[in-house]
Amino acid sequence: MEFELEKDIEIAANDVRNKVSTLSFGSEIQSPMIEKFNVGGALTISLFVSPRTKIENTQELLELNVHTGLNQTSFAENKGVDKVNLVGYLEREIKVLPFPNALNKYNLTFTDIVRAINAQNIEIDGGRLISKEKEWKLITKADASNVQDLGNLLIGEGIKLSDIALIVDSVKEQRSFSHLITKETSGSGISLEVQKITGANEIEIADSIKEILPFL
Repeated sequence: MEFELEKDIEIAANDVRNKVSTLSFGSEIQSPMIEKFNVGGALTISLFVSPRTKIENTQELLELNVHTGLNQTSFAENKGVDKVNLVGYLEREIKVLPFPNALNKYNLTFTDIVRAINAQNIEIDGGRLISKEKEWKLITKADASNVQDLGNLLIGEGIKLSDIALIVDSVKEQRSFSHLITKETSGSGISLEVQKITGANEIEIADSIKEILPFL
């Protein structure tokens, strides 16, 4: 896609958004984000976050993600900061994989499972309900205790979700990757890329972020 240099950037950006909005994407593809880039608001500082020891399981990985997400908020609140991008950040995803034989036994459908979860207002992370032919997204909120209780959710009279499905606490498909290699160590982690507002003082932003690092 090309534009004449004289074209107003706001109009150009809206034209692109309108064209992209007409496209249809599959359930596995996130909706594209159309952003304007200004060299005056380029990357100011980049920080790499990783644990002191190797991540051994999904829970430890999620704890790193939660901690990094809090740091992102702290950095974004600094004067002169436009936004903070996360690279290598993984989001939690709860997958519910029904057993076809169990569904037939109790005369249940995938729609029944979705309806039961919504009706009982169970709060879990955004996740997926998967069968061989179809896939439903579960867009809700959560904490670890609710995920543990999810298997006790009643789908029918005397029928728990754990009786008819496998519940997997995992992460969404990784769409970005961050890895640091030094003389002392190497490993994966999460990068926070701080982008300043056009005209903001880069040195002041860097100094303000350095001041809060010991408290994170």
